[in-house]
Amino acid sequence: MLTPSQYKTILNHLQADYTLFEQHGETYPLTVFRPAPNQINDVDSCLGDFSAEFLRRDQFAIYDESHLDSLHQDGRTLTNGESFVLDQLETVERDGQLRIHGKLGNYFDMLATCDALDHELRRLGLSDKADLPHRTQFHQHVTPQAMFYTSDGRCPIIGAATLLIFNHEGVYKAIVVQRSSNMATGAGLYHVMPAFVFQPSEPEAFYRHEWSMKHQIMREFGEELFGMPEYADWDNPQGYDYFYNHPAIIDLQAMLNDKRASMHFSGIAYNLLSLRAEICSLLIIHDPDWYSRSQDALQKAINTERQKTVYIPIDDDEAILSILPENPPIHFAPQGAATLWLGLELARELL
Repeated sequence: MLTPSQYKTILNHLQADYTLFEQHGETYPLTVFRPAPNQINDVDSCLGDFSAEFLRRDQFAIYDESHLDSLHQDGRTLTNGESFVLDQLETVERDGQLRIHGKLGNYFDMLATCDALDHELRRLGLSDKADLPHRTQFHQHVTPQAMFYTSDGRCPIIGAATLLIFNHEGVYKAIVVQRSSNMATGAGLYHVMPAFVFQPSEPEAFYRHEWSMKHQIMREFGEELFGMPEYADWDNPQGYDYFYNHPAIIDLQAMLNDKRASMHFSGIAYNLLSLRAEICSLLIIHDPDWYSRSQDALQKAINTERQKTVYIPIDDDEAILSILPENPPIHFAPQGAATLWLGLELARELL
């Protein structure tokens, strides 16, 4: 596996016009786009236009079916769902706000393009070979500058990650997890929770309603923290808001409505290994009673997509670093690391 210094050397050689994300002396293989101040308190402000147009396979510069087959053979949890894809990333001239415009793509196409690029770089550290055929072929079609702002040459499904911070007996704590070993991407890596693919539940009628960060965060909050069923497992779900009557979601909505909780947009992390954008957000639960009344339900879902859960007090960076895995750039999902540190920075300002 590549070391952070190897990542830095290779990425600096391959690409240009970006600054690698650094935190506490560690370098992560991603770059960060920070939000305009006037969009921090509106988690949906990062979303622009959406088109129901699908990316086609003949639009991809590479397609690694052998990588997709290997994931199947490894027993990973794989579903070829329809997902929202970055069509264009822009900074709006009039107010400096970041905007992601979207279209549709298939999850397996992301694995055979973006995830294949990611694994090619990660495998380089285990091989005597110094070539990167996928990345070389990709950049013959798409320049390093263009890759940040368009979907050209691959299927860059939008990721989303939320740093959840909650008030526990007067101490604000962040949730960090280690992902299960059978996850399709980032298996075994540390991450924030909820972290998810930005995607509609299923029916085409839901697309435009589910092109919403607030909606997606609430859905994944229920599924990942409380074991709420996914769309296919509901009994006759009606409408895009089929899960809004789940107890955990009713509680979250009530806290958001009366300011006992708040959602914030903290930035966009662009993973330079997979060439995908991740929307980073922050959910702060101020209500000191939330954990005690949710503890039993949280415990029942403690193994949902994860093998370890850690609650970290947010006030002391040294304490946080002592709890995180050794050599974080290798053992922490890059976009998770960005979401963690961007969220901590913002939370400290807000609190």
